[in-house]
Amino acid sequence: FFDWLNNLSTEIYKIFEKEFHHFDYNLQIASDATKNSVFMMKVCRVNHFYPILMPTLGEVVSSFKVNEKEGLTKMISLWKNSPPHREIINNHSVMGVGLAYDPRLNLMYTTIRFM
Repeated sequence: FFDWLNNLSTEIYKIFEKEFHHFDYNLQIASDATKNSVFMMKVCRVNHFYPILMPTLGEVVSSFKVNEKEGLTKMISLWKNSPPHREIINNHSVMGVGLAYDPRLNLMYTTIRFM
């Protein structure tokens, strides 16, 4: 299970590099992003949560059905085609991916934080 999550996180990172630009990966940012994804899973809703005192931090969040083959592709396409999300992604050079899987709903909650 953990290998699956790690592989998915790596796949998201590679897609972001291909679709946007190179990012340095930061494990502390990934850890913080994972905490947000777990929180979203617990409350069963997608939401942003990052300190207002850190204006240099950016974040994109989503959830998708794991059995939908195109779920990950759709998620990234939505961010790429959304001017506010694209701006957040393009204005940062460091990222971390946080994932949480809810087996009851078969949903993957995703938080990607940028600095």
